[in-house]
Amino acid sequence: MLKFVPLGLLPLALFACSSGPWPAPGSAVLSDLEDFEIVPSSAHVSQDGIGTLILGDIMVYDEMSEMALNNIEVEILTGWSGIYVLPESAVKLVQYPQPPADVASGDAVPADYCDIEPADGEIDSNAPDWCSWWWDTDTAAFFEFGSDYAMSPENFQPTYMIGSTNSRGILRFYLYVDSLPNDDGEDFTGSGIWISIGVDALNVAIEVEV
Repeated sequence: MLKFVPLGLLPLALFACSSGPWPAPGSAVLSDLEDFEIVPSSAHVSQDGIGTLILGDIMVYDEMSEMALNNIEVEILTGWSGIYVLPESAVKLVQYPQPPADVASGDAVPADYCDIEPADGEIDSNAPDWCSWWWDTDTAAFFEFGSDYAMSPENFQPTYMIGSTNSRGILRFYLYVDSLPNDDGEDFTGSGIWISIGVDALNVAIEVEV
């Protein structure tokens, strides 16, 4: 359980001279974060923009004073190429995306309209914004990634993120589980994420429910 406490002054006067984010002091620790659980389906076989969106919160606080630490740098790394990590600001819920003006309503959009390669779901960086929406199977909601996080011809996928804690010592982030390790659509296995502040680190599992 996260414990919210009044924010204290950070111990180094230098912190007041610049905006940060700052490396964690030696007494800083990460709060516990429960493992995530997913019921796998055909949506998790390949990286195709159909998957599961997960919201996560991690807190950084001083172990001795139990005060929350703001503006502390936090690293997050996923353990699988089909699991993306994004800051809260990069995810926007949207209505069902309307097709482009030159595509008739109800018609299938040609695969090459967004320069999508069926094998990996890659989206050309010059494609219209309409091409960058994603689908969350759990909530039946559409959402968009910020343009810096959409896949590109170089197959960029955000499996690594550096963020900073807010005024309550919390970093909120999203995981998008586009795919999971599997054997030709069967026998799914889980994965996980690694969270670090340098002086403390945490491994959080993404478990598969059967």
